[in-house]
Amino acid sequence: MALDLLMLESYSEPEVPRFRHYGWSVPSWTFGYSQKWGIKHDLICEMAAHIIRRPTGGGLVDHFHDWTYALVIPASNSLSAEKAVISYKIVHEALARALEANGCTVLLKSKDETSKDVINSSILDTPPPSDICFEHPEVYDVVQENGAKIAGAAQKRSREGLLFQGSINRQAVGEMDWDAFLQTFCKELGSALGTSPKDVHFPPFDSDKINELSQKFNSEDWNRQR
Repeated sequence: MALDLLMLESYSEPEVPRFRHYGWSVPSWTFGYSQKWGIKHDLICEMAAHIIRRPTGGGLVDHFHDWTYALVIPASNSLSAEKAVISYKIVHEALARALEANGCTVLLKSKDETSKDVINSSILDTPPPSDICFEHPEVYDVVQENGAKIAGAAQKRSREGLLFQGSINRQAVGEMDWDAFLQTFCKELGSALGTSPKDVHFPPFDSDKINELSQKFNSEDWNRQR
């Protein structure tokens, strides 16, 4: 979480979109910035897992078996100024194309009459009452043909740009060459953002700043602030 936020706020090339994929060293859950700690803690208190408040919105996400990524769209890119539902749709269209190219048949959950009240939920700040992420797909989530959710994301908009924190359910996808998927996904994102991807070393963020933010995300003050 700390490094995702640093990618948004302190990247050395602020005009450049940036992306990273990472895993989890211990069983973890994350929940949206505006959500109440007590409710989320009570849901998972018996699961012996870490629970962390994200800087982005959305609901409760199980990171036990997921493929996690962060994407920053800089303020200079026109997509960062679009409505949240539009940026959500475009990023997930790129994700769906990458999954399809690697043998996974998916589609985006369509916008329908029953979805009107959901557009401003997990995409933004206030998820529906039953908000464990992969249990209930929302509009423009990536889903299987039977409607089961495969991927979702949450967003944070600031003067620096737009931070996406996304999660793909590995178990729902099944067997896949994830290295090949990563390359395809980056190409699709590059196409959507009008740029070409290239591999770079992770930026040497100030170690004191990393420690400060890491302590913040691990602190009771941050995680129990609501």
